[in-house]
Amino acid sequence: MEKHFAKNITIAKLSEISKMSETTFRRTFKKITGSAPIDYLIHIRIEKAAEVMREKPELNVVDICISSGFENCGYFARKFKEIIGVTPIQYLRKQRR
Repeated sequence: MEKHFAKNITIAKLSEISKMSETTFRRTFKKITGSAPIDYLIHIRIEKAAEVMREKPELNVVDICISSGFENCGYFARKFKEIIGVTPIQYLRKQRR
């Protein structure tokens, strides 16, 4: 997931790769990581987005959102604030200073 975070990753595909049923995959994944697969993926995507903002503060939020694997920038902004504590725009402005 860390390597392909920006791609369309589905539980069906992950369970197929791991040769488990979807239910077994979800249960095993949560047991190992402590998170549901989708929550884990969202966390990775947000962390990568924050990393891009630190490294390339000249980029805009929409480009960062899309390159991080999100299709909906409103959802990205909500999750970003939930995980990082500020909105993507606030975080990006801070990096530009």
